Amino acid sequence: MYDTILIPCDGSEASTAALDHGLAIADTHDATVHLLHVVNVGTEIAATGMAVGEVMDTLTDAGQEILSEAATRAEDAGIAYEQELLEGIPYEAIGEYATDRPIDLTVMGTTGRSGVTERLLGSTTDRVLRRTDTPILIAPDADAASTDSGSYAHVLAPTDGSNNAERAAPYGADIAQHANATLHIVSVVDVQAEGGVFSIGGVSEEFIDQLEEQGHEAVSHFADRVSETDADVDLSKTVTQGTPHEALREYVADNGIDIVVIASQGTSNLASQHLGSVADQVLRTVDKPILVVPPAD
Repeated sequence: MYDTILIPCDGSEASTAALDHGLAIADTHDATVHLLHVVNVGTEIAATGMAVGEVMDTLTDAGQEILSEAATRAEDAGIAYEQELLEGIPYEAIGEYATDRPIDLTVMGTTGRSGVTERLLGSTTDRVLRRTDTPILIAPDADAASTDSGSYAHVLAPTDGSNNAERAAPYGADIAQHANATLHIVSVVDVQAEGGVFSIGGVSEEFIDQLEEQGHEAVSHFADRVSETDADVDLSKTVTQGTPHEALREYVADNGIDIVVIASQGTSNLASQHLGSVADQVLRTVDKPILVVPPAD
């Protein structure tokens, strides 16, 4: 599934954590990694007032050092690699690189945390997510990660029964197969949202039963898609109630989930990709690696 993996490198802890995950996946898939550093001259000039040539030389030297360190780690792991230093706005350069080449997966990191339950996506990561049609693995900060890179025993794949959600099935199956992991297929029934906030007297048991039946059908269809990829994957099937992103966060914590595979939703083009609200909230509240699968073209 992955022959070429793009790993943008900027020398930060978040980038280093992403490099760890990217190299681990490359190792299991015998893939080539593309190590990319983007020099943003305009921002540095605005911040320092230095001359263009001086800034370019400084940033280029620093970028080459970052790439050299990443390449050394790839060599030590026995992984084939290519490296490139580009000048431009990082999210634009990364998105164009992923689009213009046969990249199968991009691996990037998050930056920082906000409060107890919400993390901040770096602006570059956030913008790349919304500009590219390539699956993107968002790796948590090193201090938030509790699982060795690539060592996944439990994989979570949420589904709402839509065709778009089922696009994540082959990716979840692939990870579970390579890691010999259990794939947890979960559908969250949001009774309040489906019944309406202002439903007088609540909703009937029959209505809830219908919603749960739909949830079971969604899980069953997703499992069928998984079986098309690998019939031997160990599956766990669950239908639960609650607000989707909150229920998924709790499921991750309660079931020792190591990585989440989730589909984005909405339109997808070069200028803007609107992530589904659930995917967006999961990205910001779950401190596990999260593989975001884009919609079909």
